[in-house]
Amino acid sequence: MTPIEEAIGEIEKSDDLLIVVPGDFDIRDITFLLNDRDYHAIIIDRAPVTSRETLMHAMYQNLRFPGYFGFTWDSLKDILAGMDGVRGKGFIFAFSDFSLLPEEDRREFLEVIEDANEIRAPHEELERLRVLALKA
Repeated sequence: MTPIEEAIGEIEKSDDLLIVVPGDFDIRDITFLLNDRDYHAIIIDRAPVTSRETLMHAMYQNLRFPGYFGFTWDSLKDILAGMDGVRGKGFIFAFSDFSLLPEEDRREFLEVIEDANEIRAPHEELERLRVLALKA
């Protein structure tokens, strides 16, 4: 089994909000394979995400948020809570280097994802949100 196949297996059997897998491959390859397996995997850090501000802009651009997005944690939670996609296994926000984001911002981001999932939970049509990080 290749490292990327092992990583996909870890993702599919994990129910964790944050999934960290060995980074022996390109983030584009794993998101391509996840999308092929009915996930909605989106690369967030196409450019380095090193602060709350760069994270907000990366989310805004890569997820094509509406113009009224407020670039705050509350605004991010509100947008993610109502974001829908086509039926699938859930959204995966993929980071090739999540560690560039300061620890406090990583923690806050994961809390936002968790809060958005709690809002989404009663609605069957809204898929779960998770974060994928490659381990260096």
